[in-house]
Amino acid sequence: MSETKKRGLRWIPAALLLTLAAVLGFGTLPDYGISWDEANHIREVRELVDSITEGSGVSESSGHYGQLFNLIGEAAFRVTSRVHVIDPEEERRSPYRRTVVRHVLTLLTSLLTIALVCAIGHSLAGPPFGALAGAVLLLMPRYWGHSFYNAKDIPFAAAFTLAALAAPLLVRRILAAERLPARLTSFALFGVLVGFGSATRLGLAACLALLPVLLFVMSPDRDRRIRNTARLLSIGLPITGAAWLATTIALHPASYSNPIAWLQSALTYFSHHPFDAPVLFEGEVYPANELPRRYVVTYLWRTTPVLWFLLGMGGILAAIVRWRSFDPLRRGLVVALLFQIVALPAYAFVKHATVYDGVRQFLFMLPALAAFATYGIVSLHRPAGMKARVVLWSLLGLYGFSVAREMHTLHPYEATYFHEPIGGIAGAADDFELDYWGLSMRACAEHVSSVADSGDGVVLGGNPAGTRAFLNWNLRPLYWEDYRDGRGEGDYRYYIGLRRTDLFDQYPASPVVYAVTRKGVVLCHVKELAPEEKIVQRGARQSAVPATPDVPE
Repeated sequence: MSETKKRGLRWIPAALLLTLAAVLGFGTLPDYGISWDEANHIREVRELVDSITEGSGVSESSGHYGQLFNLIGEAAFRVTSRVHVIDPEEERRSPYRRTVVRHVLTLLTSLLTIALVCAIGHSLAGPPFGALAGAVLLLMPRYWGHSFYNAKDIPFAAAFTLAALAAPLLVRRILAAERLPARLTSFALFGVLVGFGSATRLGLAACLALLPVLLFVMSPDRDRRIRNTARLLSIGLPITGAAWLATTIALHPASYSNPIAWLQSALTYFSHHPFDAPVLFEGEVYPANELPRRYVVTYLWRTTPVLWFLLGMGGILAAIVRWRSFDPLRRGLVVALLFQIVALPAYAFVKHATVYDGVRQFLFMLPALAAFATYGIVSLHRPAGMKARVVLWSLLGLYGFSVAREMHTLHPYEATYFHEPIGGIAGAADDFELDYWGLSMRACAEHVSSVADSGDGVVLGGNPAGTRAFLNWNLRPLYWEDYRDGRGEGDYRYYIGLRRTDLFDQYPASPVVYAVTRKGVVLCHVKELAPEEKIVQRGARQSAVPATPDVPE
């Protein structure tokens, strides 16, 4: 068999894994609801488009967060809307129709990340184990759970993983290039790569720091590393910086009017992100900007399957121990993956930056951890005898099956996963955020829609757009904030309460008529308001039919 055919066969396991992940993903995609942030993303896109077409201003979130994915999602929706005839009765479900397109793109981006991790595993641990790296990432419930609706952190994880794989390859080309134009082209591609990733979140600009480090550790001339690195940087660093800046500006439309001022403002915004919402952590409620520094490490440990976490740490140690035996590309991959795991969390720790939402802001760490976990497995596999290998792979198979079963039990709320040593989701229920995104409100809204009478009032205790999209439009939804402001008309029969809000325990005399539970933990419930707790409001709003949520058509 030719060497080309052998190389092609090595990718068959990864292709089969991706096919399985795609079948599972697209088969279950309709089960997921709309996250709390979804309406904000849609609004940010409209605001950005208006700023370009009409010259209006943009908010900090719209202007400073990378909007590339949101713009692609909006364009895809408008294209599909032209070829898909919409039932007039479904017009009011426009937020849901828009998010379906976005969810498809988010899932495709997640599948791309799994493919990238397979490629990294192939290079780091050896060809037979590339698919194993992707399988480990697939069996990280927090990552897979976010793969359907988190259109901010999944694209960033994909961009960071692409940078971790491509950066060492580009540096290898730089070091191997014999002619200056080829070398300068690779420097420019490095800047474009990081600039493209910065369009998902500007924090990826930190990957520019990888360039000098990779040039140093991958240099073939060990005796002249410092001199060679300085010489190459003097030539290529301005090219890389200019390519990054040009790509970043081009992919941030909000910067067009004044690019330099925008860049300064954006960097300042990310260094001092103003957000002080209450966050439940270890049984205490903290403002997001005052959370303990251990927050990220604690969440990463408690929400990652234990064996994958320990194997990842073991893989890092094994890579450091065997550093001298690695070829330049493997050294570059190890450095890039360590950078992916350590750099931004270390920055957040030192700066005591604002963090929240569990580990979702740091999902980008999980692909690198999966790659190192695979190397940890290989480090145990290679020196073991036949019997030891049988035991090793049997234990890995059993553990993988147990994680998959847990994911099936939690579905479609895999992102609420906590590992079993702390009692799983039940052990974390009173100490940590669970359904942060409010996805479980979909099931409650659908239940109310099936039992309520036309014109009944329903109070929504959280995630308004993500609940209204699944609530019959002959009902009268009232968001809690509107209720507190005295708005609304008539009395209200049902109340939907989300566990993560302080509204969950409202109306103790009213019976719970429906609840979304996982492993005995209530994520969201519906109460039929008792007569003594009946909500009656007389406000300025005269129409019994609420306005459509504020999203663009």
